Amino acid sequence: MRASCDWVMGAWCPEEEGSVFTRLELAAKRMARATREDSLEAILRQLPRAVSLAGELKHRDVVADPAFQRERLLALEPVSFEHVSGACTAVLLENVYDWDRQLGSL
Repeated sequence: MRASCDWVMGAWCPEEEGSVFTRLELAAKRMARATREDSLEAILRQLPRAVSLAGELKHRDVVADPAFQRERLLALEPVSFEHVSGACTAVLLENVYDWDRQLGSL
């Protein structure tokens, strides 16, 4: 259970104390009442994990930069931001690859 839910706990409940169930329950509560800024911080906690899992990136140093990540996330339209707001690693990887491709076309 821990392995399949580790991303949500890392993003929304980074404290290591408590059972998996307790941490997931706390994470769900935090997600339910999260502001856009809360979601942004959760996403930024998970992006290093997503970047580390990414295969070949031509601009790894740029997409790994927290300032770049914050800028790109803040520029997202509300619908797009909602899509990434849960901080799911797979969804974040999509964005990392998109950003890397966009940098290559500049």
